[in-house]
Amino acid sequence: MGSLSFDNKSKIVREALRACRRYFLFAAAFSLAINLLYLASPLYMLQIYDRVVTSGSETTLVMLTLVLLAAFLALAGLDLVRAAILTRASARLDRLLSAKILAASVETPSLGASQSQPIRDFDTFRQVITGT
Repeated sequence: MGSLSFDNKSKIVREALRACRRYFLFAAAFSLAINLLYLASPLYMLQIYDRVVTSGSETTLVMLTLVLLAAFLALAGLDLVRAAILTRASARLDRLLSAKILAASVETPSLGASQSQPIRDFDTFRQVITGT
């Protein structure tokens, strides 16, 4: 593999992130839907004060509560799917970069730091990029 310049290293990382781009776009779409569903609770309370308190209708209260429960179930399901997508992205990043990082950390002499530091740094980077 030889000595890699900074430009080559950043190019390798950019290519790996580009390979995972589809995962990140899907995760962003799910995040948007999840954030919209977080508005269900305040909207529920507004509807309670606007419709149920003024009319005293129990049917309206039950229906609004069922809609809120459905929104919360959808939120939980979307969050699970987003977590699975990000887990796959993490595994793909690991497949694409871990061997190169291991080889580079073995080839370069350590200058006061441990040779496993680049591997730990990559693990932290991967967790941040693919975390919730």
